[in-house]
Amino acid sequence: MKTSSRPISDRFCCGADAIDTRIMVAIMLLAAVAGMYFFGAGETPAPTVDEAARTDSFYMKKLVLTSFDPEGRQRSVLHAEALEQSSSTGDSTLHHPALELVDDDGGVWRMTAIRGEMDAAMDHAHLRGDVKVVAERNPLATLNTPALQVDIDSRVLTSDVGVVVRQGRNRIESKTLTADLSQDKVQLSGSVRGVYVP
Repeated sequence: MKTSSRPISDRFCCGADAIDTRIMVAIMLLAAVAGMYFFGAGETPAPTVDEAARTDSFYMKKLVLTSFDPEGRQRSVLHAEALEQSSSTGDSTLHHPALELVDDDGGVWRMTAIRGEMDAAMDHAHLRGDVKVVAERNPLATLNTPALQVDIDSRVLTSDVGVVVRQGRNRIESKTLTADLSQDKVQLSGSVRGVYVP
């Protein structure tokens, strides 16, 4: 039997230096894992269901959405400083919305508000806070209300929290409003009173 006179470190591919290096790497990896466990544990707990629901949304800034009817005619244009949409319900919250509805004669009605909500289908809007409605064909007449419901498909506006219609120095106030823009009809009811200046 033939024996080698070379040292053991030369006879194997891994000498004592290589074994020391492997041990050092293993110790450093264990130290890194331990550090991640001790220093990282408890810093960011898993969100509760309520927290997850509050942050589970889609966000857009400076948006413009245009919708068309089945014949390809423009139906509405929505501008907003920002839109937040819940991915769980699809409902949207609008910041400083400006909504333009086009009636059957091509007339444009502009609505602005501080805040708004829209359903997932984006065909119903609830505008809130200093809501103002102006018809393009008669910009001197304005309608103001604290809140307004808008059915975009039928172009019907409703409010039951008080409205004020102004044209020049003339003024009409009422508790409720129903306006059918496609028929060019406005119905005011509930404590209607007006001031007409000749």
